[in-house]
Amino acid sequence: MNVHHLELFYHVARCGGITAAARSMPYPIQQPAISSQLIALEQELGVTLFHRRPFSLTRAGENLWRFVEPFFRRLSDIASEIREEASTHLRIAAFGTVLQDYLPPLLDRLRGRVPSLRLTLSDTNASESFALLERNEVDLVFSVLVGPMPKSLPGEELLDLRVGLIVPESWGWSSWADVVKEARGSQGRIRRPLITLPPDEIPSAIFQQELAKRGLIWSSNIVVATYQTLLTYVRMGFGCGMHLEAPGYPIGGGLKFLPVTGMVPLHLVAAYGNPPTPLALEMVVEARVRAAALRDTTLE
Repeated sequence: MNVHHLELFYHVARCGGITAAARSMPYPIQQPAISSQLIALEQELGVTLFHRRPFSLTRAGENLWRFVEPFFRRLSDIASEIREEASTHLRIAAFGTVLQDYLPPLLDRLRGRVPSLRLTLSDTNASESFALLERNEVDLVFSVLVGPMPKSLPGEELLDLRVGLIVPESWGWSSWADVVKEARGSQGRIRRPLITLPPDEIPSAIFQQELAKRGLIWSSNIVVATYQTLLTYVRMGFGCGMHLEAPGYPIGGGLKFLPVTGMVPLHLVAAYGNPPTPLALEMVVEARVRAAALRDTTLE
């Protein structure tokens, strides 16, 4: 059965006739069009659904009314519920450090404007995050990209992130050149312990690719989920950490950051669906303001 024909039957039965239905339809449609489409429905079913004058449903019409009435009566309620869900529920995918360090103040400010805010947060790597976005399972992705953001990807770049090492000051390294010098004395292999994020995370993968291009070998001894955990183990003296230097996030005393000389920065980006949800766009505005504030702090 044609669903549009069923909708017309619902309105005619609800209003008690075709003329009354034409006056109260939620969209413009002429009385002759309603009549012809209801005739088509009756022909398809092989029954008469209602008597025209005076209007009354036949037994077949009453059976069909009992079937369609709950569905069409609830349509406007369901639409309102869906709109309410979209206006208060935000689904974000990001890697652990962004979820832990970058997003909380943004979400707190957003909640100030949307008190009924509900969150679904997914701790995923970049490829998983973008796959979720493509399948419309999340509204917003915060991730790290290499090079400029593709024009085909709706969103924007937020921060440049320099790749380098967090090292204890006691190690004596003062620049990336010291790392290379030590590697040359060991046939390209760096033997000091290295702490990194999982190898499938973009920063770890890019770091290893950069080492390989320079003829250096440095395997991870400790693999952790977030940069906060990484910093903890570096401070405890278990090794140095592969790190992304973000503006406005100081590493604290006893440690120093050594950028990898000549390496192109990575970019923290926000990507959203097409079309984006209003709540996702609000969150991007918060992220943009936060990123600008962090850059200004660095300049000071």
